[in-house]
Amino acid sequence: MRAYNGYKKGTPTQEREKLPIGGYVIRIMEAEEVTYTWGSALKISFDIAEGEQKDFYAKDYRSQQEPKKWKGTRQLTIPQDGDEDKNKDYFANQIACIEASNVGYEFDFDEKKLKGKIVGAVFGEKEYEFNGNHGFFVTCRGFRTVDAIRSGKFKVPDKLMLKKSTSDNGFFPVDDTADDSDLPF
Repeated sequence: MRAYNGYKKGTPTQEREKLPIGGYVIRIMEAEEVTYTWGSALKISFDIAEGEQKDFYAKDYRSQQEPKKWKGTRQLTIPQDGDEDKNKDYFANQIACIEASNVGYEFDFDEKKLKGKIVGAVFGEKEYEFNGNHGFFVTCRGFRTVDAIRSGKFKVPDKLMLKKSTSDNGFFPVDDTADDSDLPF
């Protein structure tokens, strides 16, 4: 075998650590409004702030090979004026968890002020099917107050299964794209 141009020693492939499902206190590292063709979302980047899993996403990020991706994110669809009340209520309830977890803080629609705030979060499994691969990943499924997480007054959500479709593979593709850019903070 002839060595090819540009060969360099590689790094052995390792399985990435999976965050255990459950409730955690998280710290918001960055928040920004992102715009899509269907509307806008509040993208919140976070890390685990307390306990045995503290700094989980920072450790995960540092252990990745290029291209690196920050996995601690949650996107909340920003309701539009004509949206159903349940969509508006869900957004408001998620923001209320942040407000209740940070004494004196009131959300004023300046998402940049969310940086550094803490909030409780519940993590559960979500099914994926992508490029012939199938499995589950752990993701933030919703915010709770810090007090609810610390006192154990939360429920771990059931596995979120893909909806069956009529396509050949039987599943809709998963869009787990929070952002492919480098660590923004």
